[in-house]
Order: sequence, then structure tokens, then C-alpha cells
Amino acid sequence: DASQPSCHRHGRCLSLRELALNHKSSDGTSSPIHYGSDANEPSLWDADRIFGCQCDDGYGGFDCSHMTCPAGIDPLTDSSDLYECSNKGLCDHSTGLCKCFTGWGSSDGSGSFGPKNDCGRRQSLRGFP
Repeated sequence: DASQPSCHRHGRCLSLRELALNHKSSDGTSSPIHYGSDANEPSLWDADRIFGCQCDDGYGGFDCSHMTCPAGIDPLTDSSDLYECSNKGLCDHSTGLCKCFTGWGSSDGSGSFGPKNDCGRRQSLRGFP
């Protein structure tokens, strides 16, 4: 259907009702929302009329055209929330790789050295403690 968005072969086009039923919480567990299940609720008229993309793992954006980058905690906060490139770098959405800010490098996702390439580990800089 021409009125439905393209998901660039990296996702599925679903109605708002379907997207809500496929909802996942921030930790990735299934957390369905029953949107549009009450036919007598006029504010939910769009449940089967508006469509969006549910992107495959590794892709994001409204049309699944961007590759996602690794996420990790921001080591300068007390939060356990995950941030793209640990808030210490910029994501290159064409490659899915983080470009870390000076002084930051790959971690294990929790601030220690590791292979995630998420910019979540503070590196020693020559001449600085």
C-alpha cells in the first residue's frame, strides 16, 4: 500500500495496534499495550489506520534506515540507563559504529574494559592522570 511507510527491508510495517502489542520495555522484555481494543473509545480511531515501522535488531529511525550503535551506561552518572555510545561519543548511523570522544574507549557496557565499542570506558591520556 502506497500510504504505508517503507521500512528499507530492515523492519516490518505495522498498524499502531500491532506496534503496541509488540511493545518492549527498556530492558527488552515483552510489554504489550492494548491500543485500540475498545471499539467504543473514539480517541482510538487510528489504531488500524496509521502505520509505522518495527525495526529489526541493529536498525532504528522512523523508517529503519539507520544502523544503531552499541549502548552502555554513562560512567559519569549514577544511572543504570543505557545510552547510545554511552553518551561519550557520536554514532555513525551509516556504519553502526561509535566515534568516541577524546579520552573514551570501548567497554564491557558497565565502565570496565571490554569489546562493546560503546565509548563507556575512560582511557588514560598521556600526561594526565
